[in-house]
Amino acid sequence: MALTMQEQIYEPFGRVLAVSNGTAEILITLDCGPNIISYKLLGGENMFHNDISRTALTTGAQMDEYYGEGAYWHNRGGHRLWVSPEALPETYYPDNEPVAYEVQGDQVLLTPPAQKKNLWQYLITVEMDKEGSGVTVTHRVINLGQERKAAAWAITVMSQKGVEIIPQPDRPTGLLSNRIFAVWPYADMSDPRICWGRNYITLTQDPSATENFKIGLNNEHGWAAYLNHGCCFVKRFSHQMSGEYPDGGMSFETYTCPTFTEVETLSPLHTLKTGEWMEHQERWELFPVQQIPSGKDMEAVETFCAEYLK
Repeated sequence: MALTMQEQIYEPFGRVLAVSNGTAEILITLDCGPNIISYKLLGGENMFHNDISRTALTTGAQMDEYYGEGAYWHNRGGHRLWVSPEALPETYYPDNEPVAYEVQGDQVLLTPPAQKKNLWQYLITVEMDKEGSGVTVTHRVINLGQERKAAAWAITVMSQKGVEIIPQPDRPTGLLSNRIFAVWPYADMSDPRICWGRNYITLTQDPSATENFKIGLNNEHGWAAYLNHGCCFVKRFSHQMSGEYPDGGMSFETYTCPTFTEVETLSPLHTLKTGEWMEHQERWELFPVQQIPSGKDMEAVETFCAEYLK
C-alpha cells in the first residue's frame, strides 16, 4: 500500500501530519515541537505518552530570565530531539512555534525555527517503510553559534504501565570491565521498578510510584524495547565503540516517573564549529505480542528476547 500523508487536528496539540502505510501510523506535530506524538499499529493503541492535561510544564525565574517572561517548555510526550549535556534552562527550549515541513518522496523533512539564545538548528527527517511498521528517524543538529562540544539526544516518552527491556553489554574483555553505568542522584538502586538480570535490565513504569529514577549505560547492542498494549516497540541505533559519549560514556539513558518512561539514545560527542552539524539515526519497529513478561521474571524476559529480539 502506498504511503498516505495528510494534515489533521489532534487535540490539544493542533495540526499534525498523519503518515500511514496501512499497517502503522505516526502523527507529527506541526504547530509546536516537532514531536512524533503518536506511533501505533492501525487499530491499536498509541505506544507514546501524551500530556493531554498540559501539566508537564517547565517554568520559573530561570526560564523567564533566559528566554523571556512567561517562557515555558512543555513535555508533550512522544518523540523529541534534544542536545546533551543537559542544562537548565538551555536544554528546555520553548518549542512552541509552528514547524515547517517538506515532503520529499517517502520522507518528511521537519524544520522548526532556529533556537534563539541557544543557537541550535534542528532538522528531523522521518521515513516510514512502504510495508510493515518500520520507521527511520534521522536527527540533525546544526551549530549556529561558536565552537562547542555536544551530542544529539533522541528521547521517546512511552505510555504508562509498560515494561522496558535493555540489553547489557557482553563483550569479552578479560580482566577489564565491559559495562559502564551512570546513576542520577535521585535514583535508588534498590527501586522495585528496576531488575538487574544476567543479560538484561528491565524497568517497569508504575503510576503509583512516588520517586523518579534514571540510569545510563554503554548500550553496545544498540537497541532497547518497550512492551505495552499488547505490542513491542523497538528502537535501534548505532553504538560507536570508538566514540566519546556524554555523562561518562552513556550511549543510552532511561528515565521513569509516575507518569511515563523515557527511552533515550545519544550520539557521540562532537566538537562543532559554526555551521557544522552532527547526525544521529534511530530505526523503529512495532509488532504485536501475545504475552508481555513481567519485568521481575527474568527467565520470561530471556525467553521473550530469544524469540523476538535477537
